[in-house]
Amino acid sequence: MISAGKKYLFGADFGTSGVKAVLLDPGTGKLWASDMFCYEMKHKYPLWAEQTPGDWIAALAEALKQVLGKAEAAPEDILAIAFSTFGCTTVCVDENDEAIGDAMTWMDGRTGEEVAWLNQNMADEISKVNGNVISTLPTTANFLWLREKDKERYGKAKKFGGVLTYLDLKTSGSFVVPPSEATFIHVFDLKTSEYSAPLAEKLGIPLEKLAAIVPSTNHIGTVTAEAARAIGFAEGTPVIAGAQDNAAASLGMGVYKAGQVFFSMGTAGNMGLIIDELKQDSTLMTQAFLFPDTWIMLATMGNNGACIKWFNNNIASPIAGADIGYEGLDLLAEKSRPGNTGVIFLPYLSGELSPVWDEKARACFIGMTSRTDAGDLVRSVLEGVCFAIKHNLLMYERAGCHIGDSIKIAGGPTNSRLWMQILADVTGKEIMIPDVTDAGPLGDAMLAGIANGSFSSPEEAVERCVRTKRSYEPDTSAKPVYDELFGIYLDLGEKNMEAFRRLEKY
Repeated sequence: MISAGKKYLFGADFGTSGVKAVLLDPGTGKLWASDMFCYEMKHKYPLWAEQTPGDWIAALAEALKQVLGKAEAAPEDILAIAFSTFGCTTVCVDENDEAIGDAMTWMDGRTGEEVAWLNQNMADEISKVNGNVISTLPTTANFLWLREKDKERYGKAKKFGGVLTYLDLKTSGSFVVPPSEATFIHVFDLKTSEYSAPLAEKLGIPLEKLAAIVPSTNHIGTVTAEAARAIGFAEGTPVIAGAQDNAAASLGMGVYKAGQVFFSMGTAGNMGLIIDELKQDSTLMTQAFLFPDTWIMLATMGNNGACIKWFNNNIASPIAGADIGYEGLDLLAEKSRPGNTGVIFLPYLSGELSPVWDEKARACFIGMTSRTDAGDLVRSVLEGVCFAIKHNLLMYERAGCHIGDSIKIAGGPTNSRLWMQILADVTGKEIMIPDVTDAGPLGDAMLAGIANGSFSSPEEAVERCVRTKRSYEPDTSAKPVYDELFGIYLDLGEKNMEAFRRLEKY
């Protein structure tokens, strides 16, 4: 039975593995959330990582159906819709607004030759316009690869977009992109929030085929009849431009002011510092934020939860004979002490992004002795990830940025209370855990509410919808040990890079 007068904001966050959706009551801040509805990552050839755009639509339909059922709501009860998605992905779209083949995702590493060419020939021009690192992560190299190595598809494409642009197109019919997503093509000028025509011409990127840049809070259209049939929304429901997932998660954690830091911690991790004066650093990415004249200095780390998952799956749980999870790992690690008898873990299981930017980097334990036990090892894994996070905080300071006294964190690893305490001790910052683990879809719904007037401002949205579940204060007695070990961690990372490169062939 649907209660009269119920009205909701809908948000859906598309991660690398799947989509989660929420319905948010803007009056009370109450939330109904879906399960994760997954889609496949395809690895057709070495280094390739692709997804089928139609799978995103199918997963969205399932998530919408479930969340409406949980709230006992109807599609007509939705006031407005906004999506957030993973970035750095390229979808080729034909004249009928259909995807041509599969999408090149952010995990795709096939563009190494194109990246080398960009670094050798275009680094200065890119630095002046966009300034972000040239690697296989941003989509710039995808255009060069498609143009030279998939000429048929490139020629058929009438439009090029990312996940968010494709979803907005298939939902509302509008071909747009918010600044937070447009950031990740190097022709986007961070100073003006517009494309640079001169740089695009030099790179051979056709601006007329790129999505129009619009603010995240723009009303871009309404749900089309075709989208209503395919997905389940009510025709005519307002669609808001949305955001790249880091920016949406930031808002969902209550981070929107300069000096505030958020960390979306999962298999990988994205940490962002909100700034209101444009600054850049060669080891970080600078991303346009949700609102005018604000940016995110973004540290993208490839190995967070992946490290403890690896340890659990390959060492701890096989020994225990069962999956011991975060609770069991905490119990193991608590038997050790800060510094775990001098064992340091370099958390580079899949190379590393910020601030190392070396795909050849490898993970390793250093400092083991005959006294080292399983508790020492698991604690060193937790500490190693925390050292990687502190390494990126140092880059913020190097860039001249002000950092507040706390970090707000969301994601599965927050279930490890010991890990969060170690992070507080290593960084010297209060660690605050919002009561919603998956902040992305909440941020989407809040963004939709700011756009349609359900909230008068970001401040009101945060006050009404974001609450802190628990927090961790730094233990100052651990500071001397962790400061010394962090210095050793930095030295070990730098000194072992040559060895990692020599090990590449194995």
